[in-house]
Amino acid sequence: LGYVGQTGAFASYPHLHFEVRVGVLCSLEFQIDNPQSSLCNYSDFGFDPHVHPTLLLNQDAALTSTASNITLTVLNQLDLNQDGSVLLEMPYQLTFLNRVEYSVVSVDHSVEVYRHVLDYNLRAGFNANSTSEIDSPDTTNIYFRPIPFRTPIYQMELVIPSSILRHLATKCNGTLSHNIRVLDTFERAVSMQMADIHVTNSSASFSTCVSLATNCTDACIGDPCLNG
Repeated sequence: LGYVGQTGAFASYPHLHFEVRVGVLCSLEFQIDNPQSSLCNYSDFGFDPHVHPTLLLNQDAALTSTASNITLTVLNQLDLNQDGSVLLEMPYQLTFLNRVEYSVVSVDHSVEVYRHVLDYNLRAGFNANSTSEIDSPDTTNIYFRPIPFRTPIYQMELVIPSSILRHLATKCNGTLSHNIRVLDTFERAVSMQMADIHVTNSSASFSTCVSLATNCTDACIGDPCLNG
């Protein structure tokens, strides 16, 4: 299947990256480097051949409930000088984590000023083109920090960089509410709202943030909002 290694920005233990792909004989990295290779030809069935690995697990237990099996716990509150982090937990046999949506809105929820999405099925919000890219995530947006398998519960840490808030503090004046929504492969969701944060910029108003949010679509995954 592959080699176990310990490279990467947050690698504190041996680990293995893998992707389940149906109908082809190559990895995504090989496909990108060798687009004409017959090993990677999936044109006959016309869709991206990758499959969320958790869909190969026994789904009977998961489908007995309409509620998500994922729980969220705040580890660190976000502020201008400290990254925020949230612990995601779920039973190993029900590890169907697929998508995280993080948004920052005005406290009355009338204006969304920042949004970023991580989605395994869509490969959105991160670069899966190579092992080196996966090993070194983009830490200017929300990202996952893996946790070693040491308990009967699968755990993953979601990190919210303080640089996001510092950037928004140059654009907005007022109280910001930031929210997290996590979905599994069956689109069952669990949500939480972290502590509101007040930012002060006398030369800015939420009207400035409206123009930022207008340019922020699912297609661009929030980067225009961060970059202004």
